[in-house]
Amino acid sequence: MKTIFKKALAVIMCIAVTFCVAPASGVAQLAVEASALGGNQSQAVTYSFDYLNGTLTIKGTGVASDDSWSAYQASRTKKIVINEGVTGIGASLFSTKEYPILESVSIAKTVKSIGESAFEDCKMQTVSFPNGTGLTEIGERAFSNCGFTSFSIPYGIKKIGKAAFFSCTSLTSVTIPATVTEIGDNAFAGCTSLKNITIGENVTSIGQDAFYYTGYAFQKANYESGVLYLGKYVLGYAEKDTVGYDYSAKKCVVKDGTKVIAGNAFSGNTVIEEVVLPKSLTNVGEGAFYNCPKLKTVDLYHTEAEWKTVNIGANNDPLINAEKYYDYNPNGVKSIVVKTYPEKLNYFLYDNLDTTGLTITVNYFTGSPKTVSSGFVCDPEMFETVGQQTVTVYYDGRSTSFEVSVAAKLERIEVANNNPNKPYWEGDSFDKSTVDVTAYYNDGSSRILANNEYTFAPLVFETDGQNTVTISHEGMTGTVNVNVRRLLLDYIK
Repeated sequence: MKTIFKKALAVIMCIAVTFCVAPASGVAQLAVEASALGGNQSQAVTYSFDYLNGTLTIKGTGVASDDSWSAYQASRTKKIVINEGVTGIGASLFSTKEYPILESVSIAKTVKSIGESAFEDCKMQTVSFPNGTGLTEIGERAFSNCGFTSFSIPYGIKKIGKAAFFSCTSLTSVTIPATVTEIGDNAFAGCTSLKNITIGENVTSIGQDAFYYTGYAFQKANYESGVLYLGKYVLGYAEKDTVGYDYSAKKCVVKDGTKVIAGNAFSGNTVIEEVVLPKSLTNVGEGAFYNCPKLKTVDLYHTEAEWKTVNIGANNDPLINAEKYYDYNPNGVKSIVVKTYPEKLNYFLYDNLDTTGLTITVNYFTGSPKTVSSGFVCDPEMFETVGQQTVTVYYDGRSTSFEVSVAAKLERIEVANNNPNKPYWEGDSFDKSTVDVTAYYNDGSSRILANNEYTFAPLVFETDGQNTVTISHEGMTGTVNVNVRRLLLDYIK
């Protein structure tokens, strides 16, 4: 009888222990202190796991950043529900364990941030935001290598972080709302099944290789003249390993309406020599034209001032250093150069420009060049400063230039006699040391001339009495009077 009682008691105790481990509701609970989650002492985020339906529920207030549930529970998880009140999902929260049968993730509107690698390698089939979202950004690698086939990024998200959906090979379609303005490097790279992309029109920046090696990039229909477009955005150019042929065009015309050229879009293109960019372009991503050694010409529908407002990312030296042609017109003048210089290249101050002999060669974007000797405008037409001057020649919206030399013009000279009583005899020559000769110019300047800069006449005094000496310099003259004495013989043999 005691033996039977002991056996019955043992069975009851086992049942009691079982219900302690897995209550009748099928729920095991564990509360984690907020301080361990990075919140303040009054906040707490807990989790519960329902063994019956495989639901892992995150609840409470604050940021969830501690995955205290067991690997066994993770292996049995079909659903992850993040309840109202949770404000953030910590970095790598769900990426440290395996969730082989995970079907869905539901994220509450109160969640304001999804940390780096939060769901990386989780193979869930769907992610939902049932009541909208308070998120403004999806963190780096947040959903990298996940298993969903479609993803609708909720309205309100402004930034998609680097590699946020990297290598989601099952993903076939994604919707990017109009609130998104920035897409990070490699955001969707390696999504080999991703063929359908809906994107808003407010994206201002697309990072390097954001859509590289996606299913979209493998469809020839998405290319125009060898350039891969996604709406108003350029993603890349046709490469042999994507659509089966090499990009061989030396000139690339980016179509009108394009707003952004993604990072690395033309990187490594060793063929392209000339690119035409539309006025609608506002952003060129980092490295978009990196390692394009033959790119020498950029034709721009922008004015020079408009081009300066375009945001150009780092590592775009070939684009920056290429020769620019603003106000591009496919049927207009591309450039002009001086063919023959004017006959006169030396001028005095306030002289007018003389264009006799000046001809220019006019080069067109299409068609043969021609030489013209009229129809152009030069600036300045009068020279108002002294020194080397640049004359700019304008023709049909293009310009070229040449140099001239401008000197101040001599207006007069003045002679000051510093020794008026110096005696001279017949047969003497004038003594230059007795005078200062000052030259005055039309720019208001003056200077005392050196002795070798002027001449005088007569060379020898031949008569006695007052003689006038005429001093000459560059066509200007001045005079000074001197007294000459007669030479008397002391005796006659």
